Amino acid sequence: MKYFSSIVAIGALITSILASPVSAERSLTLLEIKRAPGANTEMVDFFEQKVLAALSDTKMFSIKSKVALAALIEKMGGCGNDECYRSAAKELGIDLLAIGQLRKQRAEFIATISVVDTKLGETVIEISEKLPGDVMLVSDKWVKDFVLQLEPLSLEAEAIDAKELAESEEAAKATVIMQDEIDGTLSTDKSPYLLVGNVVVPANKTLTIEKGVTVLVGGDYSTIVVYGQIMAEGVEGAPIVFKSAKKDAKAWDWDRIYIRGNQRSYFTWCTISNSNFGIHVDNGNATIANCSFQNNSISCIYALQSDVQVRYTQLGKGHIVGLNVDRGSKVSVDSGLIHNITHGVVCHPFSTLNMSRTRIEDNDFGIITDKRAQVKLEDIWVLKNRVGVLTDQEIKSNRLFMIKRNVEDLRVVTPEEVAKLMPEPQKITAVKVREKEFRDTVGFKGDFLSAPSRGESFTARMGLLGQVSLGLTYRAVNDLNESVHANIADSALPHQTTYIPGFRPELSLYLQSKVGDRESDLTINGYGNYNKMGSTTGDDHLRNLEAYRNIQKFEVINLTTTLPGHEIVLGDFSEDQSEISVSSRQIRGLKYEKTSTLEQGRSLDMSISGGQSTIPYPKGLKPDMLDSNTTPIRQEWLGLASVKSNVSRDLSVGAHFLTTRHVNNPILYPGVSLDSTELYGADPKLQSYNSGINATMQIRDNLSAFAEVDIGYADTLSTDVDSGDGSSFAYSKDTLIHHNFNLTQMTAGLIGVNFNLSGFDATVEYIRAQHDFYTGGNPSIKPQVGNLNKARFNGSKSFDVNILSGLTKSIDLNTAFDWEAAAKEETSIKPDFLGEDPIMVADSVAGDSVVNDPSLSFLSQPVENKLKGGLDIKMPIGPFSFEPNFSYYYEWVPALKRDAKSKDMKISVDGSEETVNATEYTDAEGRMTFGGALVYIPSYSSEVLTSMRLKLDGGVILINDMNRFDPALSYADTLQWEKNDGHQIKTKFDFALKLFKSRIGNKLKTSYQIRTKKYKDEAKQLFRLEDRFEVKVIPQKLTLNLKGYFSNQNTDYKEEKNNADGVWTGAFNKVNEVLKVYGVESEIKVGLTIMMSISVKGGYEYGTDTAESGGENFKTYYGGGVFNLLF
Repeated sequence: MKYFSSIVAIGALITSILASPVSAERSLTLLEIKRAPGANTEMVDFFEQKVLAALSDTKMFSIKSKVALAALIEKMGGCGNDECYRSAAKELGIDLLAIGQLRKQRAEFIATISVVDTKLGETVIEISEKLPGDVMLVSDKWVKDFVLQLEPLSLEAEAIDAKELAESEEAAKATVIMQDEIDGTLSTDKSPYLLVGNVVVPANKTLTIEKGVTVLVGGDYSTIVVYGQIMAEGVEGAPIVFKSAKKDAKAWDWDRIYIRGNQRSYFTWCTISNSNFGIHVDNGNATIANCSFQNNSISCIYALQSDVQVRYTQLGKGHIVGLNVDRGSKVSVDSGLIHNITHGVVCHPFSTLNMSRTRIEDNDFGIITDKRAQVKLEDIWVLKNRVGVLTDQEIKSNRLFMIKRNVEDLRVVTPEEVAKLMPEPQKITAVKVREKEFRDTVGFKGDFLSAPSRGESFTARMGLLGQVSLGLTYRAVNDLNESVHANIADSALPHQTTYIPGFRPELSLYLQSKVGDRESDLTINGYGNYNKMGSTTGDDHLRNLEAYRNIQKFEVINLTTTLPGHEIVLGDFSEDQSEISVSSRQIRGLKYEKTSTLEQGRSLDMSISGGQSTIPYPKGLKPDMLDSNTTPIRQEWLGLASVKSNVSRDLSVGAHFLTTRHVNNPILYPGVSLDSTELYGADPKLQSYNSGINATMQIRDNLSAFAEVDIGYADTLSTDVDSGDGSSFAYSKDTLIHHNFNLTQMTAGLIGVNFNLSGFDATVEYIRAQHDFYTGGNPSIKPQVGNLNKARFNGSKSFDVNILSGLTKSIDLNTAFDWEAAAKEETSIKPDFLGEDPIMVADSVAGDSVVNDPSLSFLSQPVENKLKGGLDIKMPIGPFSFEPNFSYYYEWVPALKRDAKSKDMKISVDGSEETVNATEYTDAEGRMTFGGALVYIPSYSSEVLTSMRLKLDGGVILINDMNRFDPALSYADTLQWEKNDGHQIKTKFDFALKLFKSRIGNKLKTSYQIRTKKYKDEAKQLFRLEDRFEVKVIPQKLTLNLKGYFSNQNTDYKEEKNNADGVWTGAFNKVNEVLKVYGVESEIKVGLTIMMSISVKGGYEYGTDTAESGGENFKTYYGGGVFNLLF
């Protein structure tokens, strides 16, 4: 350790700081109470006098008149912004400047006061309350209680009382750190340590703090600046403490721990208190685990363009912001508690927050987020806050299922109002110590990067941050089908369809740049496959294999540039407006968005985008794996223009126009799919147009309504060709249907409400589409031959309980119901050979339409109904969580059949009434699922056990097919298996364990399923086992990962036994098919430097498939490496 440490007598310490000022009453000036919509001048003047009187009566502050301040401002030529007022107040020695507002929201008045510390230049507190009634009748007691919330500001923030410091026993015994630059180790035996001023951990140096150490921060508003790395790893029972050196510590005695370096800093079992900004990570990396933040002033954790991981940490009591996630940051939070704070979580534009198993409760605002932030919440609770979520976009109630029991669960405001609630800490542009001064790098904007480390890279000095990974892998595959299926002719022999052999290069690039108000982010993930597949002659099922021979695919390519009010995206983006316009479409192209702020708080958002749309890569398939069932993916050119205006606080309206056209050449998604010429055997030029208008209205605090009307037109393929998912092919262009434009038959509408009734949040939605409606943004809405009707209901509620001796304090319930009705097309009446009154085969006419007149063009359109729903319950029981669920699905459609009791009946045929000989029945199928999960996460941890998680999943699915027959089956099938009944039983077990401060980790997953089906007496058993093992041999230097897996699928069924002429003999063969896969993978990661690492990986897999048509017979191994560079 290169600093000089000594124990200094308390007398010398007193002498060295006696010159510091003594605590004094702080001065405050109430600048004004502003008049907002709904309040008049008389009300504002009356309320301002009430507030001034209450501030004087409480004697918390020395109240300074604003007369002197107004005179100085007049001499300065007036003020145009708040910064001007603050500077003037500071010149007059005014410590605090208060600005208030009085506004009317519906029938209630709301008073707000914000206080700016003139020395810090920041808002240090904001209070807001609803008045109990009319403004002119408000009581003195209410106003006094209102302003008493400012009491924490009544003491001087930067005063150092030498007498109090002298009386501090810890300070008297402390090891005093006199040096400005420190590294090495702060050992337990010399604790506590006293910092008498700013200290700096230099770049490429590490400061290690041992368990149980207490760091007392003294001096004049001192900062701990980290250009290198801090390793503050305490343990349970011996935490590391950072706090004020004063005896009577306040929430602002010292500044912050400021991390500005590429090395990751670690804080484990730490307590941070008495600071202004807690831990501030600016263009750095930090991991914070099992820590506690208490009685700090402004914030607990702040991240700007940084990667921060937070686990098992409490942020609470005495802060304005708990977790502040600013631009360019990626923050993950797991198993935390954020409570008793003004703003619990704040997510700025272009930030990323992943949060799980965390409670956000008893705050003024639970979560404040900009719509341009990426926020993922999983298994979190936002409870008992004044406002649960505040944002500038509508969020459907079904996405707020864990946000309960707040005074106001969701508040949607303008982007400007969100921005006002997103504080940014005072920037550190220079850190002064006795020996030198660390200043901002020349060329940086003052609001960009703070105090960069000496000797940092050229890319950082140019405003560039990023990561690049380059990889190369070679895979060898041995096809074993010839040896396994020795009795199958070569022409019918299946080909292994699992992996692509050959070389596979990989590229991953992330680059971020910010200059002034412009910020750009570039992300590229791509790969190629270069192989020699071998001959596929005779393999009919491999008709699409050629498309996979040499793939060069960019999985993700995205360049996003933002300017104030503007955003431009080049590459991949998604569009998701509504189910009847654009729904979850992945697009590769160009998008431009513009946001304008209009008068009286209104706003206007405009967007235009265009590109090629496709379906994402099938889930579960590796990029170098084949799917033997893969068919050409439908792709289309898509253009979209939309506009949305917030007409008022309670009403927003919007409009859009969409057009699509099937591609002739998939230039933006090469290699993975075929073009429309190969898809249809010709170029049908399928195109569509869609336009619509929408509106959302907040009717009451707990009730909002939304609606949309669209017109959709398309030239389509006939229904017997186009299945709606693009899976059919090799049809001529004659199947293209040109529709006449009929406005009434080409419309679709959507209407719904979101409401909260006694804590029960719900959404009800209804959709209707006329039979000629079509939108290329969501082809699944195509009504086919008749009108389409859909309705859905989602609801959730959280109950406060106190059962099982207090182990269970809440129960969360979520429910959903969906209904759909659409007409089908029937062109024949099927014979029933197996019903209660069957007919004989001889009575059936081949190709039996069985209408009375065989020449009649028979067509009926029965309506098929589908109903599904479910119920999920979550009940925490101490360290356990019990999560049962139930779901069901039922579909039915009226149908006609010919049996022994058929009679003449009248039906509508092509719009006219005709007589047919038939029997009417209901074709139906039902499925019911019972399941649940039990999760166990113990709170216990030790030197050995860091964390543990156990989850047991299970379920039973019952299937009842009420069809009396299935005409798609062969006659033999129909005789033996009249129903498609069956059941499934599945279990899943997950176990995760971390040991020795997370240096050893293991994840075990097992699953077992049983499926039975009456059809062909099929029974299938599937077992899978997977284990992942990780060892950090040398933390951040050498890591070993191992993965092993095994799966076994056993299928038994019966098939028809035919004679030599291919005619069924009336008997059946029993068939057993077994599919087994074994595999192992390994990876070694080596950290060459802080910024550079390499990974070497390899694996082996062996598969056997006894099915005659199965292609899973192979041996494969691969090896390769990845080079990673941070800059």
